[in-house]
Amino acid sequence: MEIEGAIITDLQEALKEDRKCLTQHSSFPDKEEIFRLSQESFAHTVQVCSDYREVSRILLSPNGDINLLTRIKRITYSEFMHWGKLLFYFNSQHPSTNVHPSPIPVDYLF
Repeated sequence: MEIEGAIITDLQEALKEDRKCLTQHSSFPDKEEIFRLSQESFAHTVQVCSDYREVSRILLSPNGDINLLTRIKRITYSEFMHWGKLLFYFNSQHPSTNVHPSPIPVDYLF
């Protein structure tokens, strides 16, 4: 339980840290900026996954705790809803960008 708690805590912090880079631009990102953001926006999360790679393999195995997988899915879903709103509904904060929000609901995009 202690290891699972550490995984969850570190994952939540990494996702929040990665979200920060999506909020640091003042206009709708162009193609090059989207490429840069896509590289930066997952750096912390990928590092946490790498750090816990071996122990996660055990904890998420058929003999592991299914509740851990459920918690990870719930956390990532919630965080990606924030990301989706930042990426697909950016112009609601900056109407001068002339970009229309996605007609597809963010939860469906996830």
